[in-house]
Amino acid sequence: MNNEDHLSAHWDLMLATVEEVATHDNSSVNRLQQEFLEEFGHLPSSELIDYFADLLKTDDDKAKLKRRVQKKEINKKKNPNPEIEYTDKMAANNQITVLAFRESFKITFGNEPPIERVARFLKRIAYLRQPPSQKFDSPDNAAQVNFVKNFISTKSPTVLKFRQGFKEQFGNPPNSKLITYFLKELSKI
Repeated sequence: MNNEDHLSAHWDLMLATVEEVATHDNSSVNRLQQEFLEEFGHLPSSELIDYFADLLKTDDDKAKLKRRVQKKEINKKKNPNPEIEYTDKMAANNQITVLAFRESFKITFGNEPPIERVARFLKRIAYLRQPPSQKFDSPDNAAQVNFVKNFISTKSPTVLKFRQGFKEQFGNPPNSKLITYFLKELSKI
């Protein structure tokens, strides 16, 4: 996305992330890069890093920025996005599937969920259903790891297609650890 970040549908979110990281006492470019990798799957552009550096110039500017970000947060709490709230609520349900979420979203809002909502839903269920001690490590079986990596390079890899292909290849559906690994690897592309 390099120099065309400002054309991204996520530009406002990218700017908000830069501003949020800049308000922290221990803000640094490394922390900004880590936040971007977690949130967007890629490093921030030089344009965003320059913006970040400008925000950190003086303590007075940093205090003003902190107040501005806090006001934004208060406004978000007063006027929350109903689609995001709905997505988070549905992800908290342990029995919900992606298909059920999509159908329920369509009934509730009258249209298919945007790709950003589906991605948020998948990230939330991966996070919420992860046991506290489990990390996002790669699976133990090398054949399964290779299958995941090869599958991600196919045209339009989805969770449903992944489950079906995995069952066809290995004779049983993938476990949650493998699905989490698949989602993590998919988010890197």
